[in-house]
Amino acid sequence: MSASEIDQIIKIVDEEALEIIIDYNAEFKFDHFCPKVQIVYVLELPDSQEPVEYHMLKTLASRVADVNPRYKIGIIFEDLTQMPVSENDEMVQKEIDRLDREINSST
Repeated sequence: MSASEIDQIIKIVDEEALEIIIDYNAEFKFDHFCPKVQIVYVLELPDSQEPVEYHMLKTLASRVADVNPRYKIGIIFEDLTQMPVSENDEMVQKEIDRLDREINSST
């Protein structure tokens, strides 16, 4: 994904997030793009009055597909920065270990 595509996706997510607040009282923001699986992840915000659900994101998914038809939407429901340090450290270490295994197996 190019820098201009990232900027375009962030703008689309921001615009759609405003619509979702109005229509569903659910709040989210752009979190990241995973190039390996080509998913644009949005993060449900802690102050969201309602859970963010996929049916709410149909227009967002359509607009993102206009940028690139291979891109899909994913929802992150839990902010790791809000977890107790011990749980966060354990999850980060598991992810590091997984990535190390993946890198070592491909070499």
